[in-house]
Amino acid sequence: MHRNEHGLTLIELLASMVILSIFAIGFATMLMNGIKANEINRIEMEATLVAQSEIESMRLNQDAAFCTASEKPVESFLTKRTVKQENGMCLISVEVTNDKIPGSAIKLDTEISIPKAVTTP
Repeated sequence: MHRNEHGLTLIELLASMVILSIFAIGFATMLMNGIKANEINRIEMEATLVAQSEIESMRLNQDAAFCTASEKPVESFLTKRTVKQENGMCLISVEVTNDKIPGSAIKLDTEISIPKAVTTP
């Protein structure tokens, strides 16, 4: 008796589904890692902008308390400003942290000259 084979057997169908599933799982994992990395980069960029904004506001608003340490929340970030006065300069370090990225903080350092009219404690 001669058989006319026009379709796939069950084993061929199962084998192709396993191979397709392996590729789909690999692609989904790669896609999820990309989305997670994108979110982390977005948060780090926003933290950098918050730190730059803090430094620029210090440069523009040089009153008697501009060269003092502080810690305050800004949006979803916590900014911590540490200062050190040395040779008529205010050495400033701004560190910005976020709960979504534990263990990593954005830190920017700069120097601002202390104006002669400003008396610092």
